[in-house]
This record gives sequence, structure tokens and C-alpha cells, in this order.
Amino acid sequence: MKSTNTKYTTCYCEENIWHLCQDADLVQFPKYVLCISNIAKQCPFWFQKSAPVQEFTCWDYHVVLTVYKGGWQIFDLDTTLPFPIELKAYMSLTFKGLPDIHPEYFPKFKIIGAERYVREFHSDRKHMKDTDGKWLSPPPDWPMILSGKQLCIGELFDFSGSSKQEIYSLVEMADYLNEKVLVL
Repeated sequence: MKSTNTKYTTCYCEENIWHLCQDADLVQFPKYVLCISNIAKQCPFWFQKSAPVQEFTCWDYHVVLTVYKGGWQIFDLDTTLPFPIELKAYMSLTFKGLPDIHPEYFPKFKIIGAERYVREFHSDRKHMKDTDGKWLSPPPDWPMILSGKQLCIGELFDFSGSSKQEIYSLVEMADYLNEKVLVL
């Protein structure tokens, strides 16, 4: 599978992954959507297309897909790393600078079943407009995703203590996925 074979619009990772969840090549595999952010909404990611080589970029949030195909693989449409890439390799390379940053900026994760994400995700794209109503980044050419109202952007990327979803550290997220393997 190549990243160029799926729908993609820069700066709309949550919608890109919504489409990828439904890819025919991935239908038969267990899948989870990983929403990544932190309380500061400044999470450093290395090996991203938007960052200069050997530097990181800070995302307020990012969304990737993890698929179990004999092992957990990450599908990140914004990475310069291989697509897909083994989970452990992705995490160690993408978050390689953690020892050098304040814990407030460590990545935190929300884990959502791909089927639920497709069924309940909702984005009216308001978060991609400035106070004057102008686009911060041009929107995708596909219709807005209004399939459900249970998983809206504001709720998905609330990484505060009032979040409705469980929030995991990097280690807890890996443990959670490894536990899922035991029931497959």
C-alpha cells in the first residue's frame, strides 16, 4: 500500500485517517485510530513532511491509524518515514527527543476503534478557520464528515482532566495495543 493511494489534504489528518480507515486493503485487519496531543497542545513530532530535515514540528494534534498485520503498524500520511512502519520504530523515531523536553510536551494518546471513528466522527471544519472566517489551510475537496456527533474535534482533542475519553501515555498506549493482540 502506498500513501499516495488514499485521499489526502494537508493539515486535515483527522479527515485523511477517517478515509483511510475505510480502505479496502485494510478492511479485514484490526484497526485503531490514535489521536495524539497533550495538555499544552504543542506536541513535537520528528520526521514530518512539514518540518525541515533533522528538525521537528509541533502539532496541536495529530491523527494516525494503527493496523494489526502480524504486528502493529502505523499509517501516518504526514511522515517521511516508511508507510506503513512498525509501531515501535515509528514511536521511537517520531518522539525521539522526549528525554530533552519538558514532560508537559510529551505525547498523550486517545485510542478509538476504527469502526467507531468512521461511524461517529464529526467535523464541520470550524477549527480550521480564523476569527475572520478565513481558512487557515485550504479545505479538502470532499464533503465535510458529518456522520455522527459523538466524536467531534473539540472533544477528541481535549486532553485535560475533563476529557470524556481515556488518555494514555506512550507506554500505556503500547501496553493497551499489546493487550488487544492477546484477544485477536
